Order: sequence, then structure tokens, then C-alpha cells
Amino acid sequence: MFNFKICFTYPWLLLLLIPAAASILIPYFRINKRYRNTRNRITSMILHSIVMVLVVAILSGFSIQYVVPNKNNEAILVVDVSESEKYSETERDRFVEQVMEDCARDNINVGVVTFGFDQVYATPLETKAEEKYSSYIQAPLPDVTATNIAGALEYAASLFNHPETGKIVLITDARETDGDALNVISSVTAKGIAMDVAYVPSKTNSADAQIVGVTYPEQHVELGSNCNITLSIYSNAKGVADLRMYDNDVLSEGTVQENLQISEGTQIVTFAHTFEQEGLHEIRFEMEMEDNVTENNVYSSFYNLQLFNKVLIIERTDNSSEALIGMLNSEGAYNISKVNIFSEQLPATVDALRAYDQVILNDIADKDLPEGFDVALQTYVKEYGGGLFTLGGSNEDGSAHAYNKDSTNFNPIYHNMLPVEAVRYTPPIGVMFVIDSSGSMLGNNDYGTSIFESAKAAALACLDVLYDRDYVGIMTLDTNHATILELTPRTQETKIKEALGKLESSGGNTVFGDAVENAGLALRDLKNVAKRHIIVISDGKTEEESTYLPKIKDFYEKDGITFSVIGVAIPDDEARAAMKKACATGHGRFYEANSTKLLVESVKADLNVPKIEEVNNQPFAPIVNNPTSPLVLGLDRDATDKDRLTVKLGGFYGSRLKDGADLILVGEYAVPIYAQWKYGSGMVGSFLCDLQNTAWSSAFMQDENGQTFVKRAVNNLMPMQDLRPNDISVNLSEDNYTNTLSVFGKLGEGESIKGELVKITPTGESSVSLNEKTEIADDAKFYTTGALTALNKYSRCTFVIKEGGMYAIRLTKYDKEGKQVGNPYVVYKSFSYSEEYDEMTLEEEALKGFLTDTTTKSGGALIEDLTDTDPVVEGFVIELVKVFDPRTSFMIAAIVLFLLDIIVCKFKFKWIHEIIRDKKRKDSLR
Repeated sequence: MFNFKICFTYPWLLLLLIPAAASILIPYFRINKRYRNTRNRITSMILHSIVMVLVVAILSGFSIQYVVPNKNNEAILVVDVSESEKYSETERDRFVEQVMEDCARDNINVGVVTFGFDQVYATPLETKAEEKYSSYIQAPLPDVTATNIAGALEYAASLFNHPETGKIVLITDARETDGDALNVISSVTAKGIAMDVAYVPSKTNSADAQIVGVTYPEQHVELGSNCNITLSIYSNAKGVADLRMYDNDVLSEGTVQENLQISEGTQIVTFAHTFEQEGLHEIRFEMEMEDNVTENNVYSSFYNLQLFNKVLIIERTDNSSEALIGMLNSEGAYNISKVNIFSEQLPATVDALRAYDQVILNDIADKDLPEGFDVALQTYVKEYGGGLFTLGGSNEDGSAHAYNKDSTNFNPIYHNMLPVEAVRYTPPIGVMFVIDSSGSMLGNNDYGTSIFESAKAAALACLDVLYDRDYVGIMTLDTNHATILELTPRTQETKIKEALGKLESSGGNTVFGDAVENAGLALRDLKNVAKRHIIVISDGKTEEESTYLPKIKDFYEKDGITFSVIGVAIPDDEARAAMKKACATGHGRFYEANSTKLLVESVKADLNVPKIEEVNNQPFAPIVNNPTSPLVLGLDRDATDKDRLTVKLGGFYGSRLKDGADLILVGEYAVPIYAQWKYGSGMVGSFLCDLQNTAWSSAFMQDENGQTFVKRAVNNLMPMQDLRPNDISVNLSEDNYTNTLSVFGKLGEGESIKGELVKITPTGESSVSLNEKTEIADDAKFYTTGALTALNKYSRCTFVIKEGGMYAIRLTKYDKEGKQVGNPYVVYKSFSYSEEYDEMTLEEEALKGFLTDTTTKSGGALIEDLTDTDPVVEGFVIELVKVFDPRTSFMIAAIVLFLLDIIVCKFKFKWIHEIIRDKKRKDSLR
């Protein structure tokens, strides 16, 4: 106790002592002296005085104040000692030591909790001040391979003896791998505990590269077929690495990549792999590289290659699917069911459709679908991952049936599923006009106008035949080969007209080679068009054909760029022959026009790309649009056109590709012949021809290449996982080591669910039960932390996985007698390495943002300068001011003394010694 002092709330009321004294003394001295000095008078006066003093003290607010040290102050330092902090531990420990010294100076009890994935109470609050830092340094470490800030805060909050005067000081790099600290802070501060955060940034010791992800084909992979698996690698520096891929612990042939140049940032590495057997495959990637962290150089995943062969064919005409069934099932690979959409019962529900892996609609149109089937089919594909394959067909009058363009029967649900849309349209075109502006073009044509002006008028006429999706460019065919107008959308008509208006003759020579090259390069970069075309308007006086013919040929073969010439006033047959040869090489057309009118007509004729109609009966060989697709690998190609198949179709149903769809086979002008896309969880493919062994398709279906393509298309549309209905469904939430499993499914009376977490390796399995918490050993790699029990109605459990590899979660339903109900439900997952070793998370701004949110929610300070520890102790009340208020006691005493004064005044009394004296006198008289 110190700083003792007496205080008055209303000190001016002490002046009342003056009239109080007067009210006592004046009456006393007015009494006769003979009676004034009696014992009773004097006693009464003293009691009166004391009562008055007590009353005045009460009225003036008398109190006593003093200061004592606050012995209830408590601070717990919650120190992040996870792996990401190992290169920052010097600065961190120096900060911890300084905070301990500050707390000892101010008599603040301090303790330390170290944490990674779990926590260690390194320095209890009761530890003597001189031993605190050494206890912290010598304490055993927690699991440092992860960072669970939320768990550490909850644990530290439970250790306070006086939470209302407690403070948590979180010392971390903010790289949270498990838990959610922001959700925990509210419960911590609700106990009255304050919280500050000290930011200790992570440091990297050297260069590091890590495997961050793997991507498998989005479509079903056929057994024995080659597929591409892509690996994502992130590095903070350049380096050289060796990569290997293992399938079920066996090195995959052809996947070893040595001396791979690793660049800074993210890069993709592609592995070609063939799955030789069905079932579950543990896929592991290993990277050897001189880098800082080795834990993130191994990546585990899995691929479940299941057998899917149950196909439902829905046909419009009886027996129209026999040829298709015979072709697909030539080797007995499929279990095929067939129904007629008009005369037989279709699966009425989604669960009924889930009995099949794929549905093939053979010549089925919108109007054929029974009510509600479109919704069920959409759910089957989108939600559950079923496959859908649509085929074409014609009505008796030759019009399209399945891919009809009749808007009166349009079904948006059905058509939204398809990768194509059946509409009449003109394929978009990009055209580059190359206008000869040499001196020879300044001569007059048959109508008295200069040839050059007629050429400009002809180019302008293109606007009459082009559409909004088309592009126009203008170049000169002379020594300068200047670009007057870059490829510009047809919608910018004013800009096109202005460019033509400014075009003037240069008077130079005609130079074909450079102009063809520049025009071809410009068109090569043009996207979103089906046809790229060059139109040259010239009088035909060119240089040697060796300077331009190879270029025309190369652009056509590589980019499909066609080449046409409109000759004006061609001087001789030699020049005319040269132009015709150039057009033949570029698969274009040659026109000769000696007037403006003929020039305009020639341009319009050359750009008159036919509309894609509903039915196109012209036989053709499909063109491979996506040569990397596994559907077309190894199929025979035309000897002169490497992108065109040898097998032919007799026609196709016109349609337009939707954005995002994968176009595999095309016809002229890139019209879709076969397209597919990912629709929700499933795949949908559309073949724009029939497969009913008609005149259109018989050659295709009887050809080995056609059969191979159709079988591959069907396999490619198969689901990625089992579709069969199950009484149990789950939702797995993964948070680094921590996993939360939510189980859905109706349970009858007495029914239960037993679960187990299984580690799967090529040599065997090991498991733990999900129905009871695991006794955690120090070396436990996977264990249950929250059980699946009757108390939570078998709806939720939590478990931890720390070891890389492949795992299965198996759930089995039992009735009240303990008999198994249905098949077990199995979900697979893989784990590679802790996020603690994920260098991609080192985004300082994001980490600081997390800490800012933390301190905002807790109301504490964010300490970024680790040399400044003052904010930690500033929030504590070091000294407590105690106030003693005796007024109640004074009031009681005043009342007692007042009553005693009355007694003294009314009754005579003797002092004790007088009573003793009188008693002795009486005793002596006896």
C-alpha cells in the first residue's frame, strides 16, 4: 500500500464545522460556571462534537484512497513455431524475451504457449520471472508441420486465472493452414481477454520449387488408350529438375523427364500415360531438384478407372438402332438396352436413369420427349455425371428431325444441354483485300474510269455481302505493300469507307510475294472466324511465281487461308495463266473483270459463302479440327490433305457450335460434324449425321476408322464416377490436415452407419474407425478426432490426415439387427503435403490483410516493428487505486454517540473507578 491520501467529494462543506462548533460551545459557555464543569456537561459536549464532526465528514464525501500493485495481470504469449517460421526464429525469440522482461518489470504474470498444428504449454503463468525465457527455449516443440492459429487461441484462452485482466499476444507469420482464427476471436474476447498480434514475416532460405497440382482428362479415359496428365509446378527461381510419375508404385514408362528447365512462376508439364488395368490407381509424382524444401517435391493423387458399359438407346423408329448396336457390341463390350420413345416405357425418374452410364438419343427431337423427361435427363447429366450422345435423323420428306430448326417445338432445357445449336447461319469470314496500286493500275478500263478507282469501288462492295461477324482488311500490292486498314469488324463501316477513300496509287511496281505473306500473317492471327480469305485485285503484272506460290500454298495448308484473284485489264495470256495457277494453289477462284460493274459482281460472287442449311446432302470427308483429341489419334488421313479423314459421310445436319464446346470433326467452313462439351458433372456429345446405316452413314459405319471414332466417342462420354443411387451421400470438407465429413441419408429405427478411414497402398491397407475418437500416439499419421455416433445421428465426423498418399472413406449402413443394408459407400481422397510447405501462399499483402482483420475483430494492436514491445504492456492496468469509504461507519457511529449523549444528559452515571471506590467504602463500613 502506498500513495495514501484523504479525499473529500464536497470539501467546501467542511465549513459547516464552524457553525457546528458554535452550536456546541456557545450554549456550553452560557451555562453557569458552577454547573458547566460537571462531568455530564463535559461528556455531553465531547459527544456532541464528535457527532458533528462525523456528520460533516459524511456530508462532505470523506474517503481514503491508496494504490496497490495489480497482481491479477496475466499475459500469455502464443508463439508460432511452425516450419515456416524457422528462418525467422531469431527475431521472434528476441521479441518474446523483451516482452517477458517488460512484463516482469510491471509485475505482469506471463506464460508462453508454442504452437504449430497442436500446442505446448511451454511456460506456465506460475513460473518465476527469471526462469521464463529459459523454460520457453527448452520446452518440447509441438507438431511444426502445420499452423493451427484457431486451436492455439482456444487453448490459450482456457489457461487464464483472471481472464478479465488477461491478454493474448499472438506472434505469427499469419500462414494459417488449419482452422479459422477469425471465427475463434469472438469467443476469446467475449471472456474479457484482450488480444494483440505481432507479425513475424516468413523468410525463405533459398530457391524452392514445388508440385502444386495435377489435372486428369475431364472425360472418361478408355482402358489401354493414351491420355495426357498435366502437372503444375511453381518455383520462386530458375532451376533444373528431374520428374517421374509412378502408377501404383511402378514407374510409368515414358514419363521420366530429366534435366527439365524450371522457370520462375508457374509452369505446366504434360505426361503421356496409358492405364493398363481397371480400378483404383495411386498416382505419385516425384521431383528431384536442389531446392530449399523437399517435402513439397512429392505429390500424391489417384485416378479411379471404372468400367462403365451400361448404355440406354432411345430410338424414334423401331430397329433403327440395330446397326449401331451391332457396331458397338461387336466385341461384347457394352450392356445395351433399347426402347422406342413412342411405344415403350422410358425411365421416368432421375434414379431410373442412373441405372445407366450413358443415354444415346437416336434421332430424337424436342417434340418427341415426354413431359418431365427433359428435366430428369438434365439432372442425370448435370448433377450426377451421366453421359449423353445425340444422333441425327431425317423425316420422310428429307427434312431434319433431331436437329430441326423449327422454333415452335423449341425446348430450352434440352437444347441448353447440347454443344451445338440448330440454326441457319453464314460462317464468319475474315477477308483481306490486296489492291494493286502500282503505276500500271492508273490506266482506264473499258468505261473510262481508272482501273485503280474501279478496284476501290469493288472492295467497297464487300460491305453488301458481309455480316456483322465478318472482318475486312485492306493492303496494297506494290513495292511498299502497306497495310491501309488492319482487319476490322464489318460493323465499323465508316472506318472501312474512310480507309478506302484515302487509298491512293503509289505508282510503284507490283510485288506479290511480300503482300501475300503480310496478308496471310494478319489472317492467321484472326480468331473467331470459320474462313480466312485473300482477294487480290490486279492487272496481273507480277514478279517470278517462285516468290509467292510457296507462300500461298503454305498459308492454305497450315491455316486454311484461301486465295482468289480478280484480274483487271490483264495484258496477256501468260499473266492470266500465272493468276489462275495462284488461285488453284490457294484453292480460290479466278475472275476477270474489265469494268467497275464486273469488278463489284466478282467480289460479291467470291464472298458469297453459302448459308449452312438444315440439311446438306453433299458427300464429304470430315476434317479433323482438334488433332490432339484422343478420338482421332491414328485415324487414316487423306494423302493430300492431312487434316481430312479418308472415310466419308453422305451429308450432315447444319448447326452452329456453342461457345466453350470442343469441336472435334468439321465440314467445310468449320461447320460442326461432331462436338462435345462438359455439362455440369457429365459430358454431352452431338454427331451431326445419322448412325442408322443409311446412304449418309453406311460407308462411315462399315469403315474401320468410322467404327473406331464412334466407339471412342461413346467411351469418351462415359461418367467419371459411379452413378448408381445410394442411401448414403457425403460432403467432404478438406482443410489441410483437418477433414470434416458430413453424412446425409435417412436412417430407420435402430439403423446405424459404420465408417472407417483407410490408408491404401500397393502392399495393403491400414485403417481407423470413424465411430470412435482415436487415442493419438506421437507418431500417428491419421486418426479420428470427432466420432460418427448415434449422438449426432451418424451425420458428422472429423479426422486428421498427416501422411501423403491415397485414402478411402468407407461407410456401411446396418439395420437394428446388425445386418448390412445395401452396398458400402466409398469416397476416395489423396493427400500430398502440408500447406506449411506451400510457397505459393507467401503473399505478404494477403497475410497482412488477414492480421488486420484479426486485430480489427479483437480490438487489439498489430505490431509490425518487433523492436517496439510497448503496445503489449500499454493495455494493462499496472496499479490499482483502492478507495475506502467510511461514511456508513461514520453514520452508525454518529447515531450511537447521539443516543449516548441523550443518555448522558438525562441520567447520572458514575465512572467505573467511582463504582469500585463506592463498593470498597460500603464493604469497609460493614
